[in-house]
Amino acid sequence: MAKADPLAMVASELYALPLDEFTKSRNARATDARSDGDRELADRIRQLRKPSASAWAVNMLARHRAEEVGKLLELGESLRQAQSELDADELRELGKRRQQLIAAVVRRARSLAEDLGDPIGSAAADEIGQTFQAALADLDAAQAVSAGMLTRPLAASGWGLVDLDAVVSVPAKKRSAGVTSISERQIAKARKRLAEAERVLEQREVEAGTLDDQLDQLAPRRKELADERNALEERSAELQTELNAVDRERDSVERKREKAATAVAAAALKVDEAAAELKRLS
Repeated sequence: MAKADPLAMVASELYALPLDEFTKSRNARATDARSDGDRELADRIRQLRKPSASAWAVNMLARHRAEEVGKLLELGESLRQAQSELDADELRELGKRRQQLIAAVVRRARSLAEDLGDPIGSAAADEIGQTFQAALADLDAAQAVSAGMLTRPLAASGWGLVDLDAVVSVPAKKRSAGVTSISERQIAKARKRLAEAERVLEQREVEAGTLDDQLDQLAPRRKELADERNALEERSAELQTELNAVDRERDSVERKREKAATAVAAAALKVDEAAAELKRLS
């Protein structure tokens, strides 16, 4: 029996977590591996990228709604078969069904994400639709979706043309594409370019991981400030309501005061008239 890949096992656990727990858990697992003396595994774990919102939602679908995802991906086999046989009528019928199923799965993904406490927006929903379009077009893409360890959404550039290297956390072995006669010098150059590209990629992934950590650290403070702003806005609205009420009461009192002043003047005039009458009679 083949020995399980420790990185794949860790990745499978990490990509099943809520989105906001990924970075902290990934770093903890990397620390554990380093403490156990496996520096290589620790470095590989730390390079695992936090999934985008749409990739996370697809991963959650693959894990929590595997049967529904499986039914949709089965349609991909029928589509690819019809494509290979150039069956136009069947392709049209399957194409209609494809759009309906993808729309249903996207709705399910948004509902599941909300149930799990991390709702997604319309842009992420569009990316989920694109991911399943790609999975229906390519068997490797379908297997990647089923594995539930995407880091970014998939995109197909044509039937069977899906680049998985940049969007799958732990890529599976690819299908053989045939043998080409290539010189040893070309192979050596290709290996050198690959090694350099992988080195740069690792560096960029570490930098991206650091930025993910910074974003995670900023999130609580942003929420605190937003809550404080909302509270101040609510209090401001309350104070404005109270101020408006006082202004209305003041206007009412001023009108009554003007009437009272008029009444005082009239009463004073009557006093003067009565005094004059008294003086005249005396």
